[in-house]
Amino acid sequence: LSKGLKTQVLQEALSAACGIIDEHWLTRALSTLTPHLDKEFKGQVLQKALVAARNIKDEEHRANVLSILAQHLNGESKLQVLQAALTAVREINNESTRDRALSLLMLYLSNEFKTQTIQEILFVAEDIKDKYWYAKALCALIPHLADMLKAQVLQKALAAIREINEYARADMLSALMPYLND
Repeated sequence: LSKGLKTQVLQEALSAACGIIDEHWLTRALSTLTPHLDKEFKGQVLQKALVAARNIKDEEHRANVLSILAQHLNGESKLQVLQAALTAVREINNESTRDRALSLLMLYLSNEFKTQTIQEILFVAEDIKDKYWYAKALCALIPHLADMLKAQVLQKALAAIREINEYARADMLSALMPYLND
């Protein structure tokens, strides 16, 4: 598309997105549009998306959307949004849902932010009482950890795996094996 036509289509798409009332769908639409916007519009759209994301009542959706939006930010703004996502993850009562949200959050953390937030993320994982979901959350975190911390988390994951039923234990041991060669 020519630059003029692309700008016109993006402005119409942005206008259509801004007409969405539901915060979840609004943030989803705006986060999809954000990478395609010129710098001048990107900041405005991100601010609108962040306001809408923070108003999402469902903790899992709020955590997921904030994680996705954070990838479009830099510096202190990114850290604040990731902290808000982590707070939303902490508020999730369902342990399997919390595990999924933590895994998604880890995907969007750059190395800089992983080192700043990894202890908090591990703390959130520690709150998972069900040993299967706890082990699963730890396994999802392992590839993102430095060697010393990786060894500690591997030990915790193995301890949790020992306490789950044999079918789940076999599944979790299989998930753990690729990290033994790192």
